[in-house]
Amino acid sequence: MAAGADFIKTSTGKLPGAGDAAGDSLHVEAIRDVYEETGRMIGMKPAGGIRQAKQAVQYLVQLHETLGVEWLTPDLYGWAHRRS
Repeated sequence: MAAGADFIKTSTGKLPGAGDAAGDSLHVEAIRDVYEETGRMIGMKPAGGIRQAKQAVQYLVQLHETLGVEWLTPDLYGWAHRRS
């Protein structure tokens, strides 16, 4: 993020347990800290993607509580990290 990344990926998702809620929480908090320091909005892609509605809701609640409603967009969360 310090080098100018538009988003971070929490893990490759290749290993079981590599991405979990606790780890994702740390990533979201780091994104918040960068935003507070720089004003840059960094996106996040959770390990292994979002495969179930329950997962999506949990992630969205986490984002909303930590970062706010501005982060609840495909540009900043999930899979659509294509910025022009």
